[in-house]
Amino acid sequence: MNNIKICFSIATNNIRKWSANPRIYVILILMVMFAWHYVSPYVSAAKALGYRVTPWIFPHMINFSTLQRYIMLGLILLFCDAPFMDNTQPYVIIRSKKTTWAIGQIIYIALATAIYLITLVCLCIIVLLPVMYFSDGWGKILTTFANSNAGSQFRIEYVSYRIVSSYSPIQAMILSLILEWVVGILLGLVMFATNMYFKRGVGAIVAITIVMFDTFIDFGSVYVSKFSPVSFPRLGIIDSSGISNKPSPAYICAFFIISIAVLIFMSIRSIKRKSLEVQKMI
Repeated sequence: MNNIKICFSIATNNIRKWSANPRIYVILILMVMFAWHYVSPYVSAAKALGYRVTPWIFPHMINFSTLQRYIMLGLILLFCDAPFMDNTQPYVIIRSKKTTWAIGQIIYIALATAIYLITLVCLCIIVLLPVMYFSDGWGKILTTFANSNAGSQFRIEYVSYRIVSSYSPIQAMILSLILEWVVGILLGLVMFATNMYFKRGVGAIVAITIVMFDTFIDFGSVYVSKFSPVSFPRLGIIDSSGISNKPSPAYICAFFIISIAVLIFMSIRSIKRKSLEVQKMI
């Protein structure tokens, strides 16, 4: 029990350091710009059409590959300093031991990803507030845009008919957020493990490559989606029946469990075997 408290203390201590890190403020500014640019067209549409908008736009945003890549690149910027070895960490390692410290960093990746995504969703809702209303349905505007190209008049191209017809808003929000959170953890662990075996910066390159792999789906290569974890939160490509080349829920779960378990093992193993050096803040 004491080790668990130490692990969470290590994770939360990393988060407390955000206030002194200029990179975090850059990320926040980029998130505000992202939310304003891609959500404000809904405000314009609502005012022009005379209807209010439900807040369930996030599943549609990440279903659009370009927006999904932007969100993932923001996470890469957040974790680009993995394995988070600032000048205080050697003392933390001495007091907590390497394995406990490593688990603390893994918990930090999970918590930081959750904070990033919740902040992004909240920013989108704040932009939408002037024309927003709550409903357990998709609402007039999202349903109309999903069933026609009416959204293109307002620069809204990404409302998915498949999501609207296959999921309730609550289901879509919860499922897309969970999948997005797990993908964020996966990318963070990729950067953490890679930077432990190689120089810092290599992890970011590997993570960016994984994110850009999602591009192949835009060119009609749906089969590639099975090997592109960044594509898994896009509910429009998930095949619940499991009869097509698209990833099924069972496949996605197995992929995440195996890959994250392997990355955690690699991270802890490398930390136990290697000497850790203090690195400058990025």
